[in-house]
Amino acid sequence: MSNIAFLDKAIFYMLTCYALFSCISIAGTSIALSLAVILAVIRLVKQPEKPDMDRGLVQALLFFFLTLLISALAAYDSATGFAQVWKYFYRMVPLFLVVLFIKKPQQMVVVLLALSVSIFIAGSYTIWQGIHGQQRAAAFGANAMILAGYLVQMIPLLFVMVTAKEYLEKRNRMLLAIVLLISLLALVFNATRGAWVAIAVSLLLYGLMNIKKNKYILPSIIIVCLGVGIVIGTTPALEKRVASITDLTNRSNAERLLLWQSGWNMFKDHPLTGVGPDNFETLYQGKYVLPAAKQPELSHAHNNFVHMAAETGILGLTGFVYMFGYILYISWHRYRLSPANIWAAGCFFVTIGLLMQGLTEFNFGNSAVTRLYWFIVGLMLVSGSMYNNRENRRL
Repeated sequence: MSNIAFLDKAIFYMLTCYALFSCISIAGTSIALSLAVILAVIRLVKQPEKPDMDRGLVQALLFFFLTLLISALAAYDSATGFAQVWKYFYRMVPLFLVVLFIKKPQQMVVVLLALSVSIFIAGSYTIWQGIHGQQRAAAFGANAMILAGYLVQMIPLLFVMVTAKEYLEKRNRMLLAIVLLISLLALVFNATRGAWVAIAVSLLLYGLMNIKKNKYILPSIIIVCLGVGIVIGTTPALEKRVASITDLTNRSNAERLLLWQSGWNMFKDHPLTGVGPDNFETLYQGKYVLPAAKQPELSHAHNNFVHMAAETGILGLTGFVYMFGYILYISWHRYRLSPANIWAAGCFFVTIGLLMQGLTEFNFGNSAVTRLYWFIVGLMLVSGSMYNNRENRRL
């Protein structure tokens, strides 16, 4: 085995380790990615290779980061702003590693199984926590929101894979169906209301958009939603969580509304470039906390769009919307162009889930959640050429 082949294999092993740890250990994912980056640098020095990236996506990413850099230049604290821009970029490392070093359909299967094992372990522990009385089960994460960020991505992805009967062997689909069931039960015990809504919307949208292709998908989704609803309805604490979704007097809801008002005030005062990346916390606590706020120590706006508008102004918000809009476009376009490309369909609905939950949580600011997202986007990009070949369509 040549040195290049050995390095490629080692990098793939590190990416597999990342997928395996993705939902259960932030430290594990950081170690795996760090080792993958070191190996990738050695590999690319020995034999340079240009990533096969979609030109439109490259342009969207460059535009987004250009707007961030402009905002950082005009920030209240530019050093903090530039540091945050670097963090946003570094969280995209999984995207570049996947595009460069995952090249075979068999590797996609291994990665999918590793992701599934990860969410299965996290989901099983979440269910155990919920059964034993933990109100907001978080599995191995620091808080329930992190686990919710994993679930709003993995559940749509798993659902797409399970229903892709033309392209996945029955054995693989049955295994993923078990993982999907565990993940749905974990979603219930996680009790993150924004994640509940995000999953319901993304799955129902998937059913509606594929109703002509498979008439059983939408009824299956409705049955799943009803089943989850029954579980919630028979658990008083969870039923109370559902009832609170539209209760504007609920403390959590009231605080979010106040936060959004403060974010809007920041944006009005700094409409072009915002207060600067990662400057929200300082400015909010020092100047923009409303008198009615009961939690003045909060550090983000609990909404991706409000947070980006407050920190990066109309420039950064435009870049943010353009970037995610293009990802939605290219993933859906690739799926329609080649229905065998189930990773493209998965990426589309993963993005819907992430953005829907991002209406009540700044999940784009969470490193563990966004690294998983960029990993999935990378898999979508490399899947195109693989599934254009008929012999590679069945996994």
